[in-house]
Amino acid sequence: MLDDGAFFFLKAVGSAPELCIQRVPEPKTAKARVHIDFSAPDLDAMTERILSLGGSWDGEDRMVDEYRWRMFRDPEGTEFDVVLA
Repeated sequence: MLDDGAFFFLKAVGSAPELCIQRVPEPKTAKARVHIDFSAPDLDAMTERILSLGGSWDGEDRMVDEYRWRMFRDPEGTEFDVVLA
């Protein structure tokens, strides 16, 4: 599904997760420009799991239309999102 060229969703098949690719207007400024979004049925449980594994969360819930998500960083600082499924 395309959304004004900004998002492209690869639907889940079997046990594989859904993948969302987002086009951004900013030019590349670092080596990696990958920002992965995962889906989860329980944001609180997933937040606890990520934090227990050494990740961090900025404490904000974000919303666009019907989508709610949280942005995290892994222990090396790489950002990723978890979207409420």
